[in-house]
Amino acid sequence: MIELLQAILDHDNPPQPRVQRAAHQAVVGRRGTVEMLAGDKDPAVRVAARDLSAAIDSHSCEACPSS
Repeated sequence: MIELLQAILDHDNPPQPRVQRAAHQAVVGRRGTVEMLAGDKDPAVRVAARDLSAAIDSHSCEACPSS
């Protein structure tokens, strides 16, 4: 998900840290949804939620507030 957002933002466009930061905050702001999906009955949904959570936790770039 994060890589998709980055690819969209980077495609033939100059870096836009404010837009990137807003996109990142939108993803992180849905952390509760990821946590809810991590408890889903479907194992594939749980794996996808775990992978997205790990990507959010390990992501770092110049637009991230924590960078």
